[in-house]
Amino acid sequence: MEKIRSPRAKRKLPVVLDLSEVQSLFLVTKNLKHKAILMMTYSSGLRASETASLKLTDIDSKRMMVRVSQGKGGKDRYSILSQTALEHLRQYWHKYRPREW
Repeated sequence: MEKIRSPRAKRKLPVVLDLSEVQSLFLVTKNLKHKAILMMTYSSGLRASETASLKLTDIDSKRMMVRVSQGKGGKDRYSILSQTALEHLRQYWHKYRPREW
């Protein structure tokens, strides 16, 4: 009897950028909003959809945490907030003062 494999068994590991490649990516990104998005996504380990659905109230700068609502599998979780990402978010907020995050 042949064993049936699930589609999950065929998944490959993602390509991971090394530190110099990540730094290059941040250096060439000139748009403040795009840089803040990339910083949040990379430093907090968020998925693109999780980053896109963040609200201002999800950023906890006192505890240096990010609240991810309804992430993968519909689960809520917390992730870390780096100081660099927080500084870029603050620069973006001070420059544009978005009404909706």
